[in-house]
Amino acid sequence: MNLLKIKFSGVFEAHLATFLFGLAGLFAKWIQEPSVVIVFGRVFFAALTLYPLIKRFREKLKPASRTDSFYFLILGALLALHWITFFQAIKVSTVAVGLLAYSTFPVFTSVLEPILLKQAFRPLNLMAAALCLFGVFFLIPSFNYQLPIFQGVIWGIIAGFSFSLLTIANRRLTRQYSSFLIAFYQDA
Repeated sequence: MNLLKIKFSGVFEAHLATFLFGLAGLFAKWIQEPSVVIVFGRVFFAALTLYPLIKRFREKLKPASRTDSFYFLILGALLALHWITFFQAIKVSTVAVGLLAYSTFPVFTSVLEPILLKQAFRPLNLMAAALCLFGVFFLIPSFNYQLPIFQGVIWGIIAGFSFSLLTIANRRLTRQYSSFLIAFYQDA
């Protein structure tokens, strides 16, 4: 009975996350402002929301070192790049194209993780990555940069690549900082 409950909970959480991420895409499509303005608003309100949580849980706000401060700054810029390119993919094409192209981030992770973290390549992951890229290839009616779908796929792939880098780089921070603090610094 507990196993069924755990499986249902995981499936529910995956669907909820997909819904919320798709909702972010819909807002990007509905809001007429440029992607940079949307991202600024998003990270501003995210940092504003996270700050009281950090205070509530008595997190230490000051990074442990100057190196960590610099690392937070770089990863914050990478997060901004991710969100700007994700929203741009949706603005120039459709929500579906933006989400599907962004969903290539596991492809990049399966290639970058072994390189950056000095791990062994997993052939099954590489095959899945190739299939994913093959699927994204079918989204593109023609390799013509003038086509909105082609532009959306390119922006979405950049969003996926930057998100993959961010995810891998955040592993270094999770050893020392809470997820609230990491999100706060990167949003701020």
